[in-house]
Amino acid sequence: MEFSRVRYVGDGITRTFVVPFPYLKPEHVFVHVNLLPVEFEWVNPGVIQLSEPPENGAKVVIFRETPREIRFVEFVDGAFLKASDLDQAMIQIFYIAQEASDLSVSNYTDTVGAMATALQISTTYHSDMQTWLNQVQTLTAENQALTAQNQALTAQNQALTAQNQALTAQNQASAEQVQTLAAMLGLGAAAPNVPGGNIDDNTIPTGFYFVPDTSSGTKPSDVTRGHLIVSREGPGATVRQLYLNNTDTRIWTRAWAEGQWSDWVECYHTGNLDAATDARLADAFKGANQSLANTGYQKLPGGLIIQWGTYSLAAAGGSTQAITFPVAFPTALIHPSVSVNTAAAQMIGTLNCSLTGMTIRKGVDDSAARSGFWLAIGY
Repeated sequence: MEFSRVRYVGDGITRTFVVPFPYLKPEHVFVHVNLLPVEFEWVNPGVIQLSEPPENGAKVVIFRETPREIRFVEFVDGAFLKASDLDQAMIQIFYIAQEASDLSVSNYTDTVGAMATALQISTTYHSDMQTWLNQVQTLTAENQALTAQNQALTAQNQALTAQNQALTAQNQASAEQVQTLAAMLGLGAAAPNVPGGNIDDNTIPTGFYFVPDTSSGTKPSDVTRGHLIVSREGPGATVRQLYLNNTDTRIWTRAWAEGQWSDWVECYHTGNLDAATDARLADAFKGANQSLANTGYQKLPGGLIIQWGTYSLAAAGGSTQAITFPVAFPTALIHPSVSVNTAAAQMIGTLNCSLTGMTIRKGVDDSAARSGFWLAIGY
C-alpha cells in the first residue's frame, strides 16, 4: 500500500484525476506521465487537471514530496507552544516517513532493472561466442578440405602430408577448446563444475558453471546447489557473480572488490517479488522495530525513530520528571517535545536532552499538578 502516491493508466481521453492523499501545500504535489514530469492545474483541493490527456496505456503517477531540508515550525525557548504548530511539525515528519516508505517499495523495481542489465550483458557474451564458434567451424571445414587434397598427394610428398596432419590435429584441438569455452557460457553442452570446487575463489574465469552440493565457499542462505555466472573485468579487478538456485526461481548477486567478497544480495523479479515485498515490509516495521505500549517506539526504514510516553509532575512549582527513552537513539535526538492535558499557568518544557532520555520541567510559579504526553524523534 502506498500512502503518498497514486497510479493511473491513461486512456487518451481523461485528463482530470483525483488526488486521494493529503498534503501540506499544493506545490508539494507532482505528476509524472511515463516517468516524465508534466504541467497541471488544480480544479479543487482533491482534483487536478493535465493540459493534455495522457495517451492510451500511459503510466500516470501522482505523488507527494514534502520538503526535508527545512522545518515548517521552529520552536523557541519561552515561546507559547500552540497545538497547530505541533500538528504541523508532526504532519511534516509523518508525511516524510510515508514518502520514504513508498520510495523503499519502488526501489525493488530498480533491483529488477539491474538484473535485466546483467542478463543483457550475458546475452551479448553468448552472441559473441556463437560468432566465434561459427568462424572456427568454418575454418575446420576448410582444413578438412585441405586435408583431403593433401591425402591425394601423399604419394608425391609424404613430408607435406605429415605437416598437414599435424595442422589438422591442431585445428581439432582448437575446436575442442572452443566447445569447452562454449559449455562454460551455457552454449550447446552441460555446464562444467566450478573450477577447484570453491565458489569463493576470485580467480575463477568468466563463464557459466554448475555448483554441486559438494562445492565449498559461501553460498546464499538455505541454498545447496545451483548455477554460477562469473564475469571478470581483468586480473586483480572487480569480479561479479550471479547465483541461480537449482530448485526454484531465486537469484542472488555479489562482487569481489578491495580484497573481499560482498554479501549475497537477492534479486527480486516477477517470480518472487510479491511475497518478498510483504515479508520485508512486515520485518521492517514490526518485531524488534516497534513497541506499541503507552511508552513505546517505532523504528522506520531509513533510520528514523519515533518514541512516545506520558509524564506526571507534582504540584510544587518547578517540579521535574526524568524520562528514559525505551531505546537509545544511535546518532541524534532531533525533536523532543511535550504536551499538557490541561492548560498550564506557565510553559512546560524539556532540558538535559540526550540520546537516552530527557527531563520535563514546569514553571516555578505553577502550583498545580500537571500531566501529559512527550514525544521524541531522532535517528
